[in-house]
Amino acid sequence: MTAHVTDVAIVGSGLVGSAFAIAAANAGLSVAIVEAREASNRAAPVPFDLRAYALSLGSVRFLTRLGVWAELDHSRWEPFREMHVWDAGHRSELHFAAADVDVEMLGAIAEDWSIQRALERVLRAHENVTWFRPATMLSFEARAEAVDIVLDGN
Repeated sequence: MTAHVTDVAIVGSGLVGSAFAIAAANAGLSVAIVEAREASNRAAPVPFDLRAYALSLGSVRFLTRLGVWAELDHSRWEPFREMHVWDAGHRSELHFAAADVDVEMLGAIAEDWSIQRALERVLRAHENVTWFRPATMLSFEARAEAVDIVLDGN
């Protein structure tokens, strides 16, 4: 059994885990990422993945600070500048416009796989990030001074 000591261990490299890993690595912490899926270098997911996110302007700014937004394929996202919200059963409605609050956009619609690919590019550039993939966490034991994690695979 091989031991690996790290400041932060993250199980799962989805959008949240990957973004947190980058923030931790940017703060100078050593990061271990445990991911069940093997790495993929495909330009697009197979089969095609239709998942997309409506990212708030705050989320876009956060991804920009992490260096992820610059890595995102800009043909895979579109800004939204207005939002109209209503309930068919009621007369109430809301309208938001970027121009009303003097910003370029309210947010962006971006594809899941494209964001994930950009996150992985940024993570791979960090020397203080170690990947354990494909691997899954079998168990963990929390102690006062550390947490021990047992993995399968890798």
